[in-house]
Amino acid sequence: MTYVVTEACIKCKYMDCVEVCPVDCFYEGENMLVIHPDECIDCGVCEPECPVEAIKPDTEKGIDKWLEVNRVYAEKWPNITAKKEAPADADKYRDEKGKFEKDNWTKYMKGKFLLLMHSLFWPLSDIVLGLQMLFGFVYAATMAINGEITVGMYIAYVGLVVWLIWPIRNLGRIIVNASSGMVSYGRLMEIVKQAREPLFDGTYQPEGPVKGEIAFENVSFIYSDGKDHVLKDVSFRVQPGQAVALLGSTGSGKSSMVNLLPRFHEYTGGRILLDGVELKEYSRAYLRRQIGIVEQEPFLFSRSIRENITYGVGRDVSQEEVERAAKAAAVHDVILGFPDGYNTLVGEKGVTLSGGQKQRVTIARTLLKNPRILILDDSTSSVDTETEAAIRDALNELMENRTTFIIAHRIQSVMIADLILVLDKGEVIQMGTHEELVPQRDGMYRRIYDIQTRIDEELEMEISRVN
Repeated sequence: MTYVVTEACIKCKYMDCVEVCPVDCFYEGENMLVIHPDECIDCGVCEPECPVEAIKPDTEKGIDKWLEVNRVYAEKWPNITAKKEAPADADKYRDEKGKFEKDNWTKYMKGKFLLLMHSLFWPLSDIVLGLQMLFGFVYAATMAINGEITVGMYIAYVGLVVWLIWPIRNLGRIIVNASSGMVSYGRLMEIVKQAREPLFDGTYQPEGPVKGEIAFENVSFIYSDGKDHVLKDVSFRVQPGQAVALLGSTGSGKSSMVNLLPRFHEYTGGRILLDGVELKEYSRAYLRRQIGIVEQEPFLFSRSIRENITYGVGRDVSQEEVERAAKAAAVHDVILGFPDGYNTLVGEKGVTLSGGQKQRVTIARTLLKNPRILILDDSTSSVDTETEAAIRDALNELMENRTTFIIAHRIQSVMIADLILVLDKGEVIQMGTHEELVPQRDGMYRRIYDIQTRIDEELEMEISRVN
């Protein structure tokens, strides 16, 4: 027998397609589309939906709403002081408060509905299944009394019902838990399936530390998700122990350039040489052991000060070494001022310490690591003048005999550099020392120098007038 198959016929995903879907499927004669039942078309019209998949979207929406509420809370709560200090934006504050309350109420209602379904499922299922069992037992007993079945068959039936009906009852709970598990599994696998960064892919492995000679030869760089060049044909050379300063406006490519050194990103054009060997020949793990980074916003873990200083060193460190590094970073006396000294817990993101203290703890960590190449990413921009002076002294100690890259916006921070690169839109538009760049009156470096000098002079005059 053959069958005509319409677009409603499907091949079910959850059971073997052993017969044609009955919807609009009928036998017909010649000149009609005919097909064997095994070849039913997968059109999805009458496809039975897996019960776990059916409730998975609702579960995912509930988790998304929970994440949204927590995201808003985490964003707004730390800035509550800023909100209170801006009475002029009261309407905006009320709008944000109303949005949060709306999102929170939606999450509450979804959670309440889920709990209501859970609370109703068990008593209702107990009642329904109990009535079914009672009806089945009475009916089977009547059949046994009338001689239609034996007593043994009746006992077998009762045992079978008891063994089957309660596991079936638990399917509701299993389906809910399975849907939640599938959503969590899907999100977890999005992270697990990300391509891992190869740390030991280099072909050149020196036995000791690098010297620190670095050469950029026509280096260009484009982010993988971008179209425009972040760096264009950048070329310069640095000798071991020299300091290179990068100056330029926001988005000019300063951070992108230094991020190429530890191979956080791969340059897309030209080449970078480290001690005469192309950077890609070194493994990432080796490079990152040779490079120390002091960032603009230092990050400390919610552990003791000692553990934060020794983090990432990769070897056993004595207390004497820790204290020597802390003294060089001008933070030893501050640490001793705490009741627990080096065992003081700094709290989440280092809330126990001030901005300057956190920065100096980071410098002590870098000193202990003893890298041959140092990257200072605008590390004094967010502190006061007195703290900046203390940090600068610690940085001078750190920079000694190390190839250093300094990212800064203040002329005072780059004047000591052996080479200053002025960047604009990914290109080096000026290069030289402070003494060579200042006389170039049409250059960006001179314009920045004049502006900052005028601001400093006006500030000094204002302070003198007040005093």
